[in-house]
Amino acid sequence: PRSIAAGHSKQTTTLCSTMTRRRETQWLQAAVYLGRGTRNAFVDIRRGRPLVGTWRRPGRPSSDHENSDHVALRRIFAGRVRPDDILVDIGCGRGRVLAHWASHYPEHRMVGIEIDPHTAARASAHMSRHPNCTVVCGDAVDLLPEDGSLFYLYNPFGLDTLDRLRQQIAALPRGRRRLVVLYHNPKHVAVFEGSPTWTVERHHLGGSRLAPFSDLAVITRIY
Repeated sequence: PRSIAAGHSKQTTTLCSTMTRRRETQWLQAAVYLGRGTRNAFVDIRRGRPLVGTWRRPGRPSSDHENSDHVALRRIFAGRVRPDDILVDIGCGRGRVLAHWASHYPEHRMVGIEIDPHTAARASAHMSRHPNCTVVCGDAVDLLPEDGSLFYLYNPFGLDTLDRLRQQIAALPRGRRRLVVLYHNPKHVAVFEGSPTWTVERHHLGGSRLAPFSDLAVITRIY
């Protein structure tokens, strides 16, 4: 009867209200990402070419590949790059992080490693005017520079490959340098947390309530 009909009407109203709020949230998130993408594109163009977008190409096993936001990159590297660091971008994609380094740390030697030949060629062309930057194509586990000291990665690998990478970095000759991994969007950071030879600090990078930046794990080798 009437009470049942009233109950159904209330449930329908509540459902419609929930769906409306969800759509509003999605539109607001889309607006945030659109503004962020536009800002990033302008910065990219000033540094050579637009690099906007998320992509997945054959040979890149993780599904989380994107160009890191320029604001997030400033927060990641500010105060963490030392004058004698050799900078290594693992899974460098089309070169946004390399371009950021060239803009903010122009005296540093930097290496980008990318497994996909097409993408590596684009990154190499993008960075060709910077003689202190090298882009190499292949498996990062096999191509780590022995003098690398600060390694950046945005979740480019699955669990097993990341564990191989951890072992390879740990095996690099120490010399007089520190070894630091800046792991952005650290979905498999437990690989490092479970090892007694690394310390892990997690940091929130901010962003907005609707579209926060991915977290950062700062991982330091213990000797």
